Amino acid sequence: MVPAIYRAALAFADADYANCARILKPVAREVVRIGGSGAQREMIEDMRLIALMRSDEAMRARALLDRRLHRRPSPRAGSASWPLEAS
Repeated sequence: MVPAIYRAALAFADADYANCARILKPVAREVVRIGGSGAQREMIEDMRLIALMRSDEAMRARALLDRRLHRRPSPRAGSASWPLEAS
């Protein structure tokens, strides 16, 4: 798994975003096995998210982001105490 993450990071650095996203897809579900902090695991997910966006996979990026946001509900999610539009 770590070699795959390394290959994905190299692909990302080379601006080969489609390949990066392809490499990270199977890794994303298993990344918790290698340990590390939640922030470190989110960094891998962030790399995949950005790679999807930069490789014109907006629908997949949105689905990944939606799953992520629903995984951690915010206490502010139901609150509409701030204005949504400027007057």
